[in-house]
Amino acid sequence: MKRLISGLAISAGAAVLTGCGATPAQEASAPPAADGLTVTVSRTHIYTSIRDLAGDVATIAVVDVVPGTANAVPADGDGKSPIPASTVSITMVNALRGSLPSPATVRLITSPVGDSEVPPALEEGHRYLLFLSQFEWEPGVPTGEWTVPGGAGIYEISKDDGSLSLLSRGEDAVPTRFASVAAARQALGG
Repeated sequence: MKRLISGLAISAGAAVLTGCGATPAQEASAPPAADGLTVTVSRTHIYTSIRDLAGDVATIAVVDVVPGTANAVPADGDGKSPIPASTVSITMVNALRGSLPSPATVRLITSPVGDSEVPPALEEGHRYLLFLSQFEWEPGVPTGEWTVPGGAGIYEISKDDGSLSLLSRGEDAVPTRFASVAAARQALGG
């Protein structure tokens, strides 16, 4: 399977749980799914800098996607998963801050719309710099999965030159490009 998740992603935590901050909210809608369900998410916090984003996460890591681990998680009627999502396993290559179990599972809301404000999903065979927090359905009760707050912290690392490109498409005021992981680390103050 060349492409692990053929959709776009935004943090399920940002959709189900509210973020913090007083920055204006942003809404993004996914198109109706095959079952007619439409998901609308509202961001309660727009990041004003890379350090603002970093302050909201426990782990910042270079990761690889584990081949063949993508799973669609449909919404269910009993409320355990009220929003359709996808999960994928990742392995940590290098930590800029924090740590992850190996492998770790990342949960993302998915949407097949290319012009959506949510970022593209993680693909097999690609390396990423991810800003990760523990995923919680209830505040203070980690599920053992990880998520990218608001979908804002997903950078793809180029196989050609090692540069990083932001895959988020929202209004966050974070750099859209870094020349290298070392440059990202420097921007984070490390």
